[in-house]
Amino acid sequence: MRSVFGWVNQWIRRSIDFDWYYWSQCVDFTKKYASDYWNPITTYGNAIDLWKKWLGDWWERVDNSPNAFPKEGDIVLFSGPTKYGHIAIAQRGCTETELKVAEQNAGNGNWDGKWQNAVRRHTYDYVNPKCLWWFISKK
Repeated sequence: MRSVFGWVNQWIRRSIDFDWYYWSQCVDFTKKYASDYWNPITTYGNAIDLWKKWLGDWWERVDNSPNAFPKEGDIVLFSGPTKYGHIAIAQRGCTETELKVAEQNAGNGNWDGKWQNAVRRHTYDYVNPKCLWWFISKK
């Protein structure tokens, strides 16, 4: 598998509108990543709703717990602060306390999308914003 870090580097400070619908959203960045790597995401919708459509033969969902943390390349789903949720790609270096991601349309870490729509890396904890779970491709 190619380096996820290298793939993300080519998009830093750039925006992706993968589906040509509703500008450059967090889901667009994730869809581009999945398409380029191994497992195209063909569903549409808000980040918070996509998990319902991803389960099945292609994806395995891992619930957030004190004993688990995502690995580089996993797709991470957050709830709030908006009703639409947020989705990102886990980066190397995630630990029990730090969640390192690459994301698009994150605003200043509050996902309002204002002035900060480009792809960037960010470190969160698992509680604020709430990390619900992450997806590992079965392919």
